[in-house]
Amino acid sequence: MASTIACCGCASAPVSYYTLVPPAASPDAQTASACCVVEIRNVRIPPQVDRPELVIRRSAEQFDILSNDLWISPLRDEIREALLNDIRAKIPARQAGPAERARKVVLWVDVSRFESEPARYALIETEWRVERAEDAKSASPVCKTVAEVPITGGVPGLVRGYQQAISTVASSITSKLLDAQQGAALECPTPQPPG
Repeated sequence: MASTIACCGCASAPVSYYTLVPPAASPDAQTASACCVVEIRNVRIPPQVDRPELVIRRSAEQFDILSNDLWISPLRDEIREALLNDIRAKIPARQAGPAERARKVVLWVDVSRFESEPARYALIETEWRVERAEDAKSASPVCKTVAEVPITGGVPGLVRGYQQAISTVASSITSKLLDAQQGAALECPTPQPPG
């Protein structure tokens, strides 16, 4: 009986769910892209973070698994959806006039680092490649984008930092898509100096 009463006094910590996909702006269903139709064919992520729980770095040697802080969907799906939404939002809408068939482009994204330290930074390091869907020989070189965002606060601040880092990756990819739309070769964008 005593053990039953003691157990009833224990309360498990509440579980919180997080997403990398920020609230969408009001979409215009009639708007079409001026550039292309973008599809992310594949996203690879490090096996260390391929789990429902958020994983954080505690030191050079130690990581912690946050058992009560979970992604709302598998992390690779979260990254894919957040990246795709951000790319689409950054591509200008087509102006009114005769409709042209937008080219379809396919992206492959390999996330080699996805890590953070609470109240310090959130970091995403990616390699990515663009290909015109109708021409497999059009594939760009493998490009690399590293985005590190200083963060404050606890887990919510950490997730916001990841959202900003994904937006930086999306900007690099979008820059290449818009250059290619103007006839430029599918080359990697020139990294911008930190500023």
